[in-house]
Amino acid sequence: MLKYSDLCKAGICTIKRIPFHVCKELTVIYIVTGRLKFTTVSGAQILHEGQIEILNVEEPIMLESESESCRVIYFSFDHAFLKNKNTDFECVTYNCNICNFFSAIAPKKNIDVLTNMMLQTVRAIYANEPYAEMKTRVEDLLDYIMKYFDDVGHLFSGDLEENIRKERFQRISSYMISNVTKKIPLNDIAKNEYLSVPYLSKEYALRLGKNYNVVSNYYKTIDAVIQLLDTDNTLTYIAETSGFSSIRYYNKAFTNYLGCLPSKFRSLYKGKTWDAADEKITMQEFDQMSGSPTKQATQTIIRVELQTENQGLCRYTFTGYAEKPQTYTLIIDGAKNLKKGMIMHIDDELNRYLGDMTAHDLSDEVNVFKKMQGIRHEVRYLEASESEVKTTLCGKWYVELYIVVV
Repeated sequence: MLKYSDLCKAGICTIKRIPFHVCKELTVIYIVTGRLKFTTVSGAQILHEGQIEILNVEEPIMLESESESCRVIYFSFDHAFLKNKNTDFECVTYNCNICNFFSAIAPKKNIDVLTNMMLQTVRAIYANEPYAEMKTRVEDLLDYIMKYFDDVGHLFSGDLEENIRKERFQRISSYMISNVTKKIPLNDIAKNEYLSVPYLSKEYALRLGKNYNVVSNYYKTIDAVIQLLDTDNTLTYIAETSGFSSIRYYNKAFTNYLGCLPSKFRSLYKGKTWDAADEKITMQEFDQMSGSPTKQATQTIIRVELQTENQGLCRYTFTGYAEKPQTYTLIIDGAKNLKKGMIMHIDDELNRYLGDMTAHDLSDEVNVFKKMQGIRHEVRYLEASESEVKTTLCGKWYVELYIVVV
């Protein structure tokens, strides 16, 4: 690990498994080799080679290699540097891909720019760039993240009216996080924003895709997870101070997000050992491993491990990149003796690919590909003996998968 005092640190890390913990620094990671399962309270996704993601201050996360091991380039902002910004970074979240509560992904062009900025900044660290020049780089990188990668901001377009809504919900989100232990009714939020309750309630459903109570419970669950991992507070105390109306309701909300009761979660993750190690490399070795920021992940098999053998609904998200239309095989592990229903919401760039090709290039496949332009939905039904499905994806793609065991 290399470090600039009161500014930043960076390095190369080989990860096998980092259990749930509370991230203390605003960090950007870039996948060099392997596949990394990135899990937060809101869900999990697989990051492939060449992908980048942001880890937030006071965000509970878990990192697990989906291959034998995963090599990651990381860059972290120092707390002293962040304090100079007029932002409470514990009350705002940033992300690149889809692993966030609002299921919104940053534009590919912004992700590509961030990737290049991050790798160039880390390279400058390895080159021992003078402090003044490095500070300028770090400031530019942070400004770019704050401008283009706010979770809530992804949900809004750039016109004036939408910017007003975006700033409103960014304020509300920050206020809810900073006051998460309090019981804040929607009426209080509406008064603070000089809006009526019916109007604000409708805006939540329309703009964020979730109602106020769902958003509130999500932030409360994160606070409970932080207390479970970082404190010795009793389970009863955490339940009473996380803002939930009752312990029963707290347990229900917690299980909904983490798949187990708070007591089980704490026993599984609090204070557990990390299986990860920093590597010492030269600048030349860094150039070799980071020379292709947009390298394509060649993995075409996606394994899905069902979280339950019982009847129920499971949700998964995956992202990747394929320069040309590529067939991917989804293999379902688990529930081998049960029938399964699958719904896939797919957003990729087949429409862009089609626009770049002539009818002659497509030949007889034109009608097949036309059916798969833009956002689409695919429904599959698997018998108990079946475990595989195939789908075609192109460009920067995102798949939201729901599996119902019946």
